[in-house]
Amino acid sequence: MPKKSQITLFILMGLLLLGAIGTAVLVQRAPEGRTGFGKQAEFETGTDLVKEEIQSCAHDVVGRYLKLFGMEGGALTLDVGENAIGIPVRLYYDAGRKTIPDAASLESDFSAVVENIIPACAQTKNPAFSVAELSPPEVKTTFGDSNAVVDIDYGLEITAANGEEKAAFSRFNLDYPFAFRHYLDVADRIAEKIRQDPERVDIVFLSQFDVDVAVEPRSEDYVVYTILDQYGPREEDAFILSFGALFVNGSGKNAPPVFINLEDSYNASVGQELRRDIHALDADGDTLYYSLESANPRISIDVSTGLLAYAPSAADAGIQEAEIFVDDGKGGLDRKKTAIRVTP
Repeated sequence: MPKKSQITLFILMGLLLLGAIGTAVLVQRAPEGRTGFGKQAEFETGTDLVKEEIQSCAHDVVGRYLKLFGMEGGALTLDVGENAIGIPVRLYYDAGRKTIPDAASLESDFSAVVENIIPACAQTKNPAFSVAELSPPEVKTTFGDSNAVVDIDYGLEITAANGEEKAAFSRFNLDYPFAFRHYLDVADRIAEKIRQDPERVDIVFLSQFDVDVAVEPRSEDYVVYTILDQYGPREEDAFILSFGALFVNGSGKNAPPVFINLEDSYNASVGQELRRDIHALDADGDTLYYSLESANPRISIDVSTGLLAYAPSAADAGIQEAEIFVDDGKGGLDRKKTAIRVTP
C-alpha cells in the first residue's frame, strides 16, 4: 500500500477512535445529568402537591367556618319604639349593636377568625417535606352579592427532607358561592319589619324573598328566623343564617333560656375532632350553664361556653346520641337531643 494511503488510513482510524471515546464519555455522563434534573423535577412536583394539600385544607376549613358564621349565637338589641317593648334579635356578629351589622364590619370580623384558624393548615402529611411559617397570615374578606372571597397572604416555606431544596409561597385566593351580603339584606329587612309591626312578619311577607325563611316558635315569646339558601351550584354550598326575635312580655316571670343553633344532627369522622359552639338565649340576661347526657363518654360540652367537643374512635362508627341541656340557675331550662353520624 502506498505510504500516503497508509497515513490517510491511520488518520481516519484515529478520528474514529476519538469519536468512540467521546461517545462513551457522553453516555457515561448523561445519566448523571438526567439524575440531577430528575431530582429537581421531583422536588417541584412534590412541592406542588404540598401546596395543593395546604390550599385544599384552607378552602375546606374556611368554608366550614363561613357556613357557621351566621349560626354562632351572640346578641344585639333592636329598639322598636319609645313606648314599645324591646325585641332582642340574636346574631353571632356583635353584642350591643342597634342594627344588623354592616358587611364591612363582618368582613373584618371574619378575617380575624380566618387569621386564627388558618395556621392549622400549615402542615403536610407527606413525610418527604416539612412546612414552616415565614410570616403570620394577613386576611382580607370581601362579601359580595353572589360570592364571598377570602384573600390570604401567608408566608410559608416548604423544605425537602434532606434540608437542601426549599420553596416559598404565600398567596391563597378562596372563593365561595355564598351571597352573604344578600343574606344580611334579607335579615335586615326582616328585622326592620319586626321593629315596625311584629304581627305582620307572616308567610306572605317572608315568601317575597328569593331564599327560604323558616319561622320556628320555640316558646310563647321566642321565635327563630332561619334564612336558608339551598340553591347553590352544589348541595354542600347551601348556606344558613339564623337569628331570633324574643318578645319580652314584661310579666316579671323568669324567662327560660332557649337554644338557637343546636342542630338535630352533626357529621363527624374517626380521627378528627368535632367542635361546635352551642349557644342559647336568655331574655333576662341570666348566666347560662350547659350540660349533656350521653352513653358515649367522649362527647362533652363546656359548662360555661357551650363548646360541644367529640373525638370519635373507630369503635364509634355509626350514630352517637346526646341530649344537651341549658339552664339559667333559676329553674329555666331548655333541652334538645342531637345525633352525631360518625364515619370511618
